[in-house]
Order: sequence, then structure tokens, then C-alpha cells
Amino acid sequence: MIVGSESSSQVRGVRLGWSASGEGPLVLFAHGLGNDRWTLERTGLLDWSAIPAAGRRLVRFDARGHGTSTTGSHPLDPDQY
Repeated sequence: MIVGSESSSQVRGVRLGWSASGEGPLVLFAHGLGNDRWTLERTGLLDWSAIPAAGRRLVRFDARGHGTSTTGSHPLDPDQY
């Protein structure tokens, strides 16, 4: 498991959880529906360590309503936007 910084940011009324490791050009990971930023690593399907080792900054975040991110008070139905 990659050890790096973990934090969260407030974005449009939603708290988004994220983690970062490494230094250099950014590699951003956005997980699929029903997962969170740790799913592929926990299940052994992906080893992220090569990205920071290659001189890149890896940032993974939990999408709204996933992992440590909140859903916020805005409507969850896209038709209501």
C-alpha cells in the first residue's frame, strides 16, 4: 500500500476525500461507480507504487457519496440540476 498524505477538500458543499503520494507531473485516478479510491489496491488488482517510483505525483479521490466523500445537500438526480 502506498503511504502518502490523506486529506479532504470542500467543493460545492461536498467534502471530497483524497490521497496523494510522490512528486512530479500529476496522475489523477478517478474510480468507477460503486468503488472508492482504495478498492483496486485492497483487492490486489492494482499496485500503485510504480507511479510515484517513476517520478509522478499520484492523486486519488473518492467521488461524491463514495468512500470518505459526502453526498452534500444538492440533489442526487442529474435531472434536477
